[in-house]
Amino acid sequence: MSGSVLDPVLEIMVKLKNSWTLTGELSTGSMKFSTEFYDDGIQFPQVVVAQVAGSSTPPLSTGTSGAIYRDTDVLNVQVWVRPKQDSNTSKGWAKNAFYQVRREIERIIRSGSSLGADADGDYRFAWHGEWRRLRRVGDSPLLLSSAIETRIVKNVEDD
Repeated sequence: MSGSVLDPVLEIMVKLKNSWTLTGELSTGSMKFSTEFYDDGIQFPQVVVAQVAGSSTPPLSTGTSGAIYRDTDVLNVQVWVRPKQDSNTSKGWAKNAFYQVRREIERIIRSGSSLGADADGDYRFAWHGEWRRLRRVGDSPLLLSSAIETRIVKNVEDD
């Protein structure tokens, strides 16, 4: 992927962490932000950004401006939440935290979602699809997990 400012996985992880507005037990100091693989041996909740594919799709036109864009990277942003062990209301807390973290990720990627220009001067932004559940057989205690496909798209009018 020529012309990229940063590794796209790190770029999206840093954007999420630096734009995070949740507080308390869901603040950046309490959350674990990482890349590639979730680790069940460390704190929860976790947000993990993983590379799915590095590709260049056929150009597409969006909106009425006639601008031409192309996907350059496909990533998964994953959310992992495990109930606390010290409370009889921990499942309710985990479900609420799971929902809030997912909404915060959507807010950050949707709000502006500009990644600026790459080294070639092409404007880039992030776009995401729908959430899908991640299933792990035999998880005990309960582990809530979900992933959203995120694409890095750039303006390629000059290509």
